[in-house]
Amino acid sequence: PAVTGKADGDLARRKKTMPVLFAAERDEVVRALYFGTAPLTAAQLSDLRGRIEASGARRHTEEAAAAAYAQGTEALESLPDGIHRATSSAGPNGLAAGLLFLRSAPGM
Repeated sequence: PAVTGKADGDLARRKKTMPVLFAAERDEVVRALYFGTAPLTAAQLSDLRGRIEASGARRHTEEAAAAAYAQGTEALESLPDGIHRATSSAGPNGLAAGLLFLRSAPGM
């Protein structure tokens, strides 16, 4: 878990996460173990962790998160001056309310 960031509980419960799905697309063993129905043994969990890390899933996930963050930041910066600053300080609901207000404003 310290290496992959994946807790054994998530792996044992077969939680569908981006790193797991990325690795499963590239590794038949990951696919077979993760999408199987038999409970996973400690050895299988260890093997899965190693295979997920070896697949490049961590790097892929970090790059995807950075790209999504950049896209979101760019979208916020494209709003009229001050809108994203005023509404984002109120949290996601404030931002959503501000965006809905903009959408309903004449000329928007």
